[in-house]
Amino acid sequence: MDMPRAVKAQSPWRPCLVGLLLQLLFALGFFSYTRVSYDRPGPPAPGRSPGPASTPTPPAPRPLLILLWTWPFHTPVALSPCSKILPGTFDCQLTANRSLYPQADAVIVHHREVSANPGSQLPPQPRPPGQRWVWFSLESPSHCSHLSALDGYFNLTMSYHSDSDIFTPYGWLEPWPEPPGQIQVNLSAKTDLVAWAVSNWNSKSARVQYYENLKSHLRVDVYGRGHKPLPQGNMTETLARYKFYLAFKNSLHPDYITEKLWRNALEAWAVPVVLAFFKAYRQLQWDQSHHWPIQMKRNGKSISSLLVSPEAPALDRAQGQVSESNLGSGVFI
Repeated sequence: MDMPRAVKAQSPWRPCLVGLLLQLLFALGFFSYTRVSYDRPGPPAPGRSPGPASTPTPPAPRPLLILLWTWPFHTPVALSPCSKILPGTFDCQLTANRSLYPQADAVIVHHREVSANPGSQLPPQPRPPGQRWVWFSLESPSHCSHLSALDGYFNLTMSYHSDSDIFTPYGWLEPWPEPPGQIQVNLSAKTDLVAWAVSNWNSKSARVQYYENLKSHLRVDVYGRGHKPLPQGNMTETLARYKFYLAFKNSLHPDYITEKLWRNALEAWAVPVVLAFFKAYRQLQWDQSHHWPIQMKRNGKSISSLLVSPEAPALDRAQGQVSESNLGSGVFI
């Protein structure tokens, strides 16, 4: 198997909470239009002389203040100045201090922490003039309860969905600025074939049923609750022993790409195997010569044949094509 194309796999927000800061910065472009310079001189009043020409230096505008109302999943992180997170950004301040709510230009509310009782968990009303509220979630619709209870509160949406006002995926691909000649994948150290880490085990879910069929054709080592232990400290080292990783999501929705694709698979240089809508993964601009979509079959035989076959790169891709609206398995190499 050829070495995977060298790309930067950005760490997902949920397993690496510092990434939240970068996601919040996507909001800058949407909040910047709220800035108004009240010191800008206007036209002279009727009957009054404009006076001598002058160009007073206006005071520097205060930084945009973005308030994180709820810590996602109740996990605080250190909030650094925007200029330290994204060089060249000087007009943004991130805070979780609720006492600054009256001065905040925007308030970001994570859905999970307020959906059960929005009347008491949302910021107080009436909101300050010009303040924007942003609904934030990285969960799929299957795990976003009480959505209707939040109707009418928010000005902008912030999620993994490409139609959101502020697009915040778990990760993305960036090409290296120049070929990274020193990066090598030690294939000899990959002594095992397929791994899967799962904590939310539901025997009725599509991913577990697919695994049950797949394991009858090849060995799959399962980690997580009720299976082999996988401590966070050596997770990447453990998964790096495997050639393939099952990056199966807990629910299937358009645009929803599991964080395990980035953290568990790509960071361990394992080939991700996904069970998903193909369109979401095509939007990542994978090298299509290293992408084999396979129509989902309940017996799992087609995908198992690919994973164990040394002729995988020679597969006729046309035989595996399915429409973008269909579900399927995909192997990305």
